[in-house]
Amino acid sequence: MGFDDSWTDNVMKCVSTVSFSIKVNGLLTEEFRPSRDDNILLVRAEEPEVRKVKEILSAYKEASGQLVNYNKTTVSFSKGTGAARRAQIAQWLGVRAVEEHDKYVGLPTVVGHSKHVIARVIRDKLCRKLQGWKGMLLSKAGREILIKAVAQSISTYVMSVFKLPHNFCDELRSLVSRFWWGSENGKKKISWLAWSKLCQPKCRGGLGFRNFHEFNLTLLGKHAWRMLTERNRLMVRVLGGKYFAHKSFMKADLRVNLSYTWRSIFDAKEVLMVGLRRHIGNGLSTGFWYDPWLRGTNSRMALSPMRDADEGLLTADLLQSNGIEWNLTKRVRELMGEMDALEERGAKDGAETAVVGVGRGRRNGMEKQGCGLTRDGVVVSVDA
Repeated sequence: MGFDDSWTDNVMKCVSTVSFSIKVNGLLTEEFRPSRDDNILLVRAEEPEVRKVKEILSAYKEASGQLVNYNKTTVSFSKGTGAARRAQIAQWLGVRAVEEHDKYVGLPTVVGHSKHVIARVIRDKLCRKLQGWKGMLLSKAGREILIKAVAQSISTYVMSVFKLPHNFCDELRSLVSRFWWGSENGKKKISWLAWSKLCQPKCRGGLGFRNFHEFNLTLLGKHAWRMLTERNRLMVRVLGGKYFAHKSFMKADLRVNLSYTWRSIFDAKEVLMVGLRRHIGNGLSTGFWYDPWLRGTNSRMALSPMRDADEGLLTADLLQSNGIEWNLTKRVRELMGEMDALEERGAKDGAETAVVGVGRGRRNGMEKQGCGLTRDGVVVSVDA
């Protein structure tokens, strides 16, 4: 939200360093820090695995000193689990069986074809906040602070996980806009400026409000960027193993029966494509015609006419045998054309060749992606 780092660090210290001590029979106990863990464990509906869960919970209790609240612990089952088996497992665990868990970290655990269940959670929270503020005599500055610090932040976590429907983002915009311009006798006052203008940065004459749809895609775009750059992250390993095990994230395709989370991240590829450009290592995984790798063109792809014989050409085919310098032959210049012409400068003592219009980044000979996401959602191309 634009707060200074030192200020946010001090706030986090106040939140994370609090401790308590309880007076028992007139004496204070040792200090302790409050904590709470809400976890979901996924296992097969079989007795050995259920017993293993109980062992894990018992070991956690002994190690942490925390007790499991079985009154608030529930178990749900897949549709293929019979009623008798459900009742038996619930009895083994000593918990209630439910059709589905209501929420986890504030989000519904099951999302079907209709996304209204997610939208309803956000809309209800926002409406309650705005309704409580309407009776307050607020200046425009006060309304701006409440919108930026609270109203626009309510949906941040949900937007970082799911892609919300476009019409719902418009509904959120309408609610915030109505609060900003105010109302009289239940009727909205005149909107003197388009909301898109108010979403512009202050340096451009706006107020820096968020475009909910673009902000949603930007948050998901950060996950998409991790799919490219952090292959050892647990989330990337799980989703990558299921949806693009033998290919790059950028070459993954949509299939049937996809999870809502994966489809949301997949749709955020369009954010990366605005400024994504491959940095050439050994050139073996970058196609000459179909991958974005050139500087100086809007598409970052070669613009020259393609011959049928050159359709499968790789950028590695343009490098000399040492894999460092570009092979600037007549054939290469014919391929690149005038707009894509390569101009070599300053390769010295085996250093990489810097090329006008081509970015080459080397990390153990592998190709790299270069892109950056700024805080206001703008995508920029950077050397990585």
